[in-house]
Amino acid sequence: MIHRPQGTQSMILIEPDAAFRRQLTQFFASSYTVNSFASGQDALLTTDVPDIVVAEVALKGHSIFEFLYEYRTYADCQNVPVVLYTSVQIKDEILSSRSWKQLNVHYAYKPDISVSQLNQKLAVLLAGNDGSTENNSATN
Repeated sequence: MIHRPQGTQSMILIEPDAAFRRQLTQFFASSYTVNSFASGQDALLTTDVPDIVVAEVALKGHSIFEFLYEYRTYADCQNVPVVLYTSVQIKDEILSSRSWKQLNVHYAYKPDISVSQLNQKLAVLLAGNDGSTENNSATN
């Protein structure tokens, strides 16, 4: 279990690009205790139940969707907000699908939303008002 100061929120960050992962970790470190991983498989090994998960869709090995399906089977993780911050453009049909809604994830397209804007969206999510559209898109 990761030790964190009382009142500090925690984040699991899953980003396969090592340099970008370091940048994101440094950026979010002022607001969160960040536990970062290159893969969903590695993230599943942690015993820390975070306040939020931020993940890239394009992963090596198991897909992010395999991670999500397994992650959601753990009782403590079923209601943890998950934001897919990705360079993969996901079609509206998928974002509005029943399967997508069952995963209870939010989507943020990297070319359209800066890390700073993402941080604002995460704060809104954690405050209990998801601020998203009906398809759980965090790009609005």
